[in-house]
Amino acid sequence: MPPRGWSASGGKSDFPEGVLRPDHAGYPVRVAQALKHLPELYFRGNAELLSCQTMLAVVGSRRPSFQAEKNLDRILRPLAGAPLTIVSGLAIGLDACGHEAALEGGLPTIAVVGSPVAAHELYPASNRKLADRILSAGGLLISPFPKGTPFAKWNFPRRNEIIAALSHAVLIAAAKKLSGALGTARFALDFGRDVLVIPGDIADPLYAGSNTLLQAGAHPVLSGEDILSFLGLELPVRHQTLRTGNALGDAMLQLLAERNRTIDELART
Repeated sequence: MPPRGWSASGGKSDFPEGVLRPDHAGYPVRVAQALKHLPELYFRGNAELLSCQTMLAVVGSRRPSFQAEKNLDRILRPLAGAPLTIVSGLAIGLDACGHEAALEGGLPTIAVVGSPVAAHELYPASNRKLADRILSAGGLLISPFPKGTPFAKWNFPRRNEIIAALSHAVLIAAAKKLSGALGTARFALDFGRDVLVIPGDIADPLYAGSNTLLQAGAHPVLSGEDILSFLGLELPVRHQTLRTGNALGDAMLQLLAERNRTIDELART
């Protein structure tokens, strides 16, 4: 049985804790394939998530606008029920929004942190309760940093590298010109991952980095359906909403979908 951890509130918890070495059978294949120098990975929670088939990284500004948070929520909410795991960095701002959206939608989520995973060492301290919620929902905290590693700003590029390596695609929710999220995007491109971007106001500095990525050829994302289509995923039938609850309404939807009919054309059928 793996050793047990501690909750952020200070009480004992039942969350498994351990370390995955590169020669371990549970070491994430995508990380092993992407990185030249494989780190030991320290974890708390459900390490089986590392073998999930499809992972989407969600990263962005630590100081987003209300609209940026709303846009991300609007895009992630329709993904509830999809065979998808959300990966992010537990940072304040849009990283936290990505984890929150996953929890609300019942999606598994993995937090790759720039600190040790022990509860009393987690950074940022303001998101330790969020970390507990991730663990309680069957999620995972993972880090290349062992217990006792001091906080340093250069921890974050290593964290971002692992976020990109784990994921099949990286979604940039909103990024300024010098945002750390752009570093994650660069890692993603180096590893052959796709970069998806939520477009933003060209006059808003919050989106300067995002729009530069789009100009360079990143894929724009306007809806959750865009993500599902891009990743080749479908929602289970019980989560699909293209139904009205009556035969006539369903027939109209089918006609619209198949023949792109206008409302006037439908009225004549």
